Amino acid sequence: MTTMPIVYVRESILSDMPFLIAAAGSAGFQTVNVPPTEAKWGETFDKSFQSFRATNNPSDRKYLFSVLSAPRQDAIPVGSSSLIAVNGTPEIPLFSYRIINEDNRRYLDLVENIHGPAEVGALVVYDACQGDKNIGKNIAIVSGGETYTIQPTGRYGLTASLVRFFLAGMPPIKANFEGRDCLSEFLPPYNLQDKERHRTNAFFEDIVRPVFRKSFDEIDQATGNNRNLFKELPRRVSIDSLPPQTQALIGIAGDGSQGAVRLLEQIGFKYADQVYPLDGGPDYIGLFDQNPIFTGIKEYLLQNHAPSLADSGWQYGFSGYYNKDRNPCFAACSGPVFLDGNSVHLPRETSQILNLSPGEPVTICLIPERDKT
Repeated sequence: MTTMPIVYVRESILSDMPFLIAAAGSAGFQTVNVPPTEAKWGETFDKSFQSFRATNNPSDRKYLFSVLSAPRQDAIPVGSSSLIAVNGTPEIPLFSYRIINEDNRRYLDLVENIHGPAEVGALVVYDACQGDKNIGKNIAIVSGGETYTIQPTGRYGLTASLVRFFLAGMPPIKANFEGRDCLSEFLPPYNLQDKERHRTNAFFEDIVRPVFRKSFDEIDQATGNNRNLFKELPRRVSIDSLPPQTQALIGIAGDGSQGAVRLLEQIGFKYADQVYPLDGGPDYIGLFDQNPIFTGIKEYLLQNHAPSLADSGWQYGFSGYYNKDRNPCFAACSGPVFLDGNSVHLPRETSQILNLSPGEPVTICLIPERDKT
């Protein structure tokens, strides 16, 4: 069997906050979806807590996930991601610039969506834990004034990205996402200015700053609190009239987003010919009903005495549960699974961290071979 690391992911809890703030900071900047303050994080955790327990309105739900450094209770969070049930309502529209071809010219038309899609976002992994560059090495993580030493296993980003569709496909949550679109907004290339690493790029400087006369970070936070500020932007912009360096940015994902783009393309997402109004970053859209993670979910009974991990029958997938009466309500692992009819065998580490016993139901979804990158 090819080596398959076991990566543990669960609903975020309040004690994760300092680690996730540090993970976001390791990327060099903050965004609205990755809040800059503990107060904003607190709001996000509170909404996520309610969402997992289904105590708030379905259209107001936002699920926050934490990926841990190892499949152990004492492991630390090294990344996060989120699933937003609805992005775009009559009260809080979703704004974007749609690319239009008209009379052999190209335009950006500002549009607002009041019946918005679901959205996957806030994908953050500690810089030192991204990819396979530090697998097996001792890495120091500083959070809340404390230093923690971990050995990255890899596949943190893949797990954080795909777990959102795993949860969305679980009953009874699945009913809220069937037949719907899912949006993912990607960050474009940025220039980082001054010692505070303030973001900007040519799109913002040429289209947005002349309207608001404030920095990118100021406008990003302001529109996060009041999306109707987007209405002050030009309703139509001629792309062909923009400087070449600005035209070249439109709809292009930055280097740090390329891996996430490829992963979502593999499960059916496509560029939607629309961009985020502040920076020109690309919007990708996919259908839940055509997503192999969302549609491939099935419940099995956990069996004892798992085969040797050297057995060729092991496959790569998610195993987990969603139960409002458990704590945490949601937990899962990506890693080896061994299917046997209506039963499943799991490595001991997986069943222990998920607190599952033989005979209990466990939700499984195989991760297609092409997605194991």
